[in-house]
Amino acid sequence: MSSQIDEWCKKCRVCQQRRNPVPANRAPLQPITTRRPGELVTMDIVEYPLSPWGYRYCLVMIDHFTKWLEVLPLRNQKAETVAKKGKNLSAKIIEEVCKFLEVWNTRTTPFHPQSDGASERSIRTVNNMLAKVVADYQRNWDLYVSSSCFAYNTAVHSSTGFTPSYLEFGRELRLPNDLVEPGENERRVVSHTDYAQQLKNRLSKAFQIANDILHSAHKTQKHFYDRWARANVYKAGGDLVLWLDRKTRRGRCMKLNRPWTGPWRIIKRLGEVVYRIKYEGSEKVSVKRRVVHHNQLKRFHDVREPDMADNKTVVPEKELSDSPETDDAAVVVIEGPDVAAPIEDAEQDNDNLAEQPEPTNDNERPQRERRPPEWFVNYDMNF
Repeated sequence: MSSQIDEWCKKCRVCQQRRNPVPANRAPLQPITTRRPGELVTMDIVEYPLSPWGYRYCLVMIDHFTKWLEVLPLRNQKAETVAKKGKNLSAKIIEEVCKFLEVWNTRTTPFHPQSDGASERSIRTVNNMLAKVVADYQRNWDLYVSSSCFAYNTAVHSSTGFTPSYLEFGRELRLPNDLVEPGENERRVVSHTDYAQQLKNRLSKAFQIANDILHSAHKTQKHFYDRWARANVYKAGGDLVLWLDRKTRRGRCMKLNRPWTGPWRIIKRLGEVVYRIKYEGSEKVSVKRRVVHHNQLKRFHDVREPDMADNKTVVPEKELSDSPETDDAAVVVIEGPDVAAPIEDAEQDNDNLAEQPEPTNDNERPQRERRPPEWFVNYDMNF
């Protein structure tokens, strides 16, 4: 009875749409690797208070190899000037420009900012830098964007061991103290040919060192992230899943919402952690097909699925009596595979069972006495 109740509760659709899996689904980390400048540039849009000069948004772009950061204030988003999972980034102008320049333009999975971790982390850094200078009057944030970006590009990055400016240009940018006392390299006069050769040597050596440091950083990040990984492999065409919809809707309270929608059917596995799904529920949805991340899916338990408890095989008594080894045998109902086991003498078996000691589980840990902490004495633990 207890197992049937648990199975019925597990297949309750309302409960499945509300409860989050414990522990949460967490696919293994997929590091984004690059080996040269400009190979992968990601961008995102961040919104700030409206400035007196009409700026409300910022376009944040970062090169994954050099970590070079560009932050551009914008008055609106409709310029097909931007690119993430939004209509503003997938506009026709952007597609034509990427096609002309032979640039592969891709988008991240919706409601999963971890897919573009470099942009999200750079936005966090820019927010921290701006908050330190505009806390009193936040509408002047656009006056400090360029100086904050300059400070970021001239600081040594922990993932590469170099400043973004050095990996981007092969030299360090001139800081205010360099105007007072020029460095040794600036006082030296070299020809254009010598400078080009020195620049090539510096960049070649810096790229090799940065590649090694990036590879080591990715390996370390994956090691610690995958310690808590809990991935499920879904089969295309057969598995039903629920999708975590984090979209906020007007007039709806997220605390009282059921965020898991579905069921959805897995159509195709696009990568290690990305799936294409198709809606098969009865409710109306705006989009019937989606490309989603593994961490936003959980397996759907359908009421129509056969129950393992009902998979019982009964062997007729006549078939058992035809065998010489099973004369006067009783029929036994076995759960699971189609196997029937005879019992030659029920009374003898009952005697043997009575003589056998009760099974003990040697691996079972002793249960400790559970009691509330001392600082709970003033609380009523019955409620």
